[in-house]
Amino acid sequence: MEINNKMIIAAAVTPFNENLSVDKEAFGLLIKHLLGEGLSAVLLFGTTGEAASISFKERIETLGGLAANDFDKEKIWVGTGLTSFKETIELTNITLSLGFSNLLLLPPYYYKNVSDDGLYDYFVRVFDKINCARVKIYFYHFPRMTAVPFSVNLIKRLFKEFKCVRGMKDSQAEEESLGNFVRINKRFEVFAGNEKRFLWHLKQSGAGVISATFNVSAKFARGVLEELHTQGEQALVKEEELIKIRNVIEKFPVIPAVKFLLSLKLNNPNLELVRPPLVKLTSEQKKELIKLLRKTSYRFEN
Repeated sequence: MEINNKMIIAAAVTPFNENLSVDKEAFGLLIKHLLGEGLSAVLLFGTTGEAASISFKERIETLGGLAANDFDKEKIWVGTGLTSFKETIELTNITLSLGFSNLLLLPPYYYKNVSDDGLYDYFVRVFDKINCARVKIYFYHFPRMTAVPFSVNLIKRLFKEFKCVRGMKDSQAEEESLGNFVRINKRFEVFAGNEKRFLWHLKQSGAGVISATFNVSAKFARGVLEELHTQGEQALVKEEELIKIRNVIEKFPVIPAVKFLLSLKLNNPNLELVRPPLVKLTSEQKKELIKLLRKTSYRFEN
């Protein structure tokens, strides 16, 4: 049972081999590590997972390899939204067949200023071709990256008409945006896309937080949640520590920074590998990141 029914989820990085193929073995070990840190679940193939740089075939092969592990698949969330509704349908159905049922769908990006009617038509075509009784769909609202926002009215319409629609990850994560989505329905689960409004969001009936930096700060996030559950006086202090770590990491390209810190934490240099057009942190950036994190409560294990 999750503490107070609130969830903390890491938007997981994707480990690569030296030739930049997906390292399925390291991926399995990473998921095991993150769940062992006390996280509620792990999200695969989101922005932090460099999903836009991973091919359709690679996603299927990777999920097939991960499905062979003895993970609780309810704790593995998967991004299956693509620009083509046909590919979204195919990837979603394959992912469901492998036993994963918590899925995030992006809006079809690239075309800008599309209407709610156009987005509605896209999702209707997807939902008509998947088993809505078996899947839990969460929309992925990240207009800064997709340039295609979800309107409250569109989400209300889809939530009312399709029982597979359960909630949203709002990576905009501003109080106004989070509040608007939370008010759609008491059963609509809204996850903040970062921890900067952790306690505020949970106290506003938010379902939880999905964050890139939970790859390396999971224990701090768990501490905030536990303190909130016991109504301890340290919840704000622990939240402040968590946000300080986030703020330091955000001074650098976030994905390479998180992967570098994971490579140290798990003693695997390959974990810092990223696919072009991303690049690894420079030596100077690494030194500065370590220096700044040493001024927070973050601790290096190696």
